[in-house]
Amino acid sequence: MDASIFLARVYGLYFIIMAALLLIKSDYCVSIIRDLFQNSTLVFAIGWSTLILGILVVIGHNIWELNWKTIITVFGYLTLLKGVALLYFPEIMKRYNFSSIRNVHFVLYGTLFVLGILIFYLSF
Repeated sequence: MDASIFLARVYGLYFIIMAALLLIKSDYCVSIIRDLFQNSTLVFAIGWSTLILGILVVIGHNIWELNWKTIITVFGYLTLLKGVALLYFPEIMKRYNFSSIRNVHFVLYGTLFVLGILIFYLSF
């Protein structure tokens, strides 16, 4: 299986599942995220894991073509940046996560859901 197809399916399913969870159980997710940021060791571990995943995608899939495969590369860079942000700026990420969940979560996560379906569809 081509790496682009594999990563498109992984990102697509992840976006669909997480966006649905965040849309359906937003109060539960706010509670979990609030608890997560109370534990600096857990934030560090998640930041480290996210950083490693981002590095793997960026190194393994650095494709800049005028097609859907570039989206996967962009997601890899965004994952890498999120890992760095969690490691170096956890307080800013805490404020960002709470403000995005409270104010625009239906639009943001609805868009993420549709994007997940699109990416997953393009992988076939």
